[in-house]
Amino acid sequence: RKRVTTISGLWHLAGQTVSILGDGAVQPNKTVSSGSITLATAAATVQIGFSYNSDLKLLRIEAGASDGTALAKTRRTHRVGILMHRTLDMKIGPSFDDLTTITFRTAADRMGHAPELYSGIISENVSFDYDFENSICIRQDQPLLGAILAIAPQMVTQDR
Repeated sequence: RKRVTTISGLWHLAGQTVSILGDGAVQPNKTVSSGSITLATAAATVQIGFSYNSDLKLLRIEAGASDGTALAKTRRTHRVGILMHRTLDMKIGPSFDDLTTITFRTAADRMGHAPELYSGIISENVSFDYDFENSICIRQDQPLLGAILAIAPQMVTQDR
């Protein structure tokens, strides 16, 4: 497979900043100039497009309590399990202004190469405060695949 550093034919994107995925690895954003861009790293398979956030905010969770409903009680999420399919980037937090990146790359992954897409369960400790809403927000903001199949929060409910 031929690896290239220059991608042309992008006249329709002139002056626009684009996100780049080269051989499965995220590359720095580039601005299209004269109908082309120069990649930071040579790649054989390149995908180019506009950057955007894929945001998920769960509805208020009725987790229950030892004495019945948790509806009028404060609650705190302390751990979240997420079942993912072919995913590499994800951030989680109590709001979109307070997100923590979930790490997919391990010491076993070869540097200079994109890690394999992850399928399975990731269980993350989170430090949310006690409140009535206890929102769980998840964001994918890289030009990577991502599919969430299930979310299983662990919560503590408490009377006022």
